[in-house]
This record gives sequence, structure tokens and C-alpha cells, in this order.
Amino acid sequence: MLAGKLALVTGAGSGIGRAICQAFAKEGAMVAMADVNIDGVHQVHETLKSISEGNHQPFIVDVSSSASVATLMTDIRDRYMAVPTIAVNSAGITRDTYMLKMKEEMWDEVINVNLKGTFLLNKAVSQSVNIIPIINLSMF
Repeated sequence: MLAGKLALVTGAGSGIGRAICQAFAKEGAMVAMADVNIDGVHQVHETLKSISEGNHQPFIVDVSSSASVATLMTDIRDRYMAVPTIAVNSAGITRDTYMLKMKEEMWDEVINVNLKGTFLLNKAVSQSVNIIPIINLSMF
């Protein structure tokens, strides 16, 4: 079902995003792995090369930045000469602390990545293609 499809996965450098990338690669998808964690996304890329011979590529993105998301979409089009046929929003962070100890900046960072980042990627992907499946994971 995924063979030959181009899958974009954010939050690909660790956790659930990494597992999704591995599953998609095993099913024959080309995986565009995107994360702000440079080392993590490159480690996942090395893992995917051992799983399948697919055309996998790591990308760096800050999902909380509209400019970074726009650059990601351009870079994917330039690399693959195509737009994703499936997208997974797996980027998410947490700042585990008691509410009374949490600084407003920490809260803003969580909201910007987990909520705004989902909005920005959904918008960018939707502007690139007519209709594709978009899977959004919640980290709250």
C-alpha cells in the first residue's frame, strides 16, 4: 500500500516519529524525515538505509517557524520532484514541571511546537497538493 509513496514525517529524529519512519520504510515508502534534531534525524536515516533501499532523505525543520516549514516543502519538492502523498505530524515536545514552577517561555515553546507546528505543516502540505492523508499526533 505504501510502496513507492512519498511520506513526510516530522519529529522523525526520535520516539514515535522514528518508529513511524521505520514502519513506512519497511512497507516500501520513500521517507522524508524531518526534525530539528540534526543528529537524531541523521541516525534515523542510517537506520532506514539498513531497512530498505528506498530513497530516504533527512531534512532539518523547526515546525514552529513558517519560514522553516516553507523551506522544508521546497527542499522536498527539489529533492524528490514530487510532493508528499502522506504526511505525519509527530513533532512534539514537553517541559515536565509543575505548573507553578513553569515559566511562560516554556509554555510558549510547547504550544509553538505542538500546536502551531501542526497548523503550519498541515497548511503547507495542503497548499502543495489537493488531498492527501495527514496524520496528527498529540503530545499533550
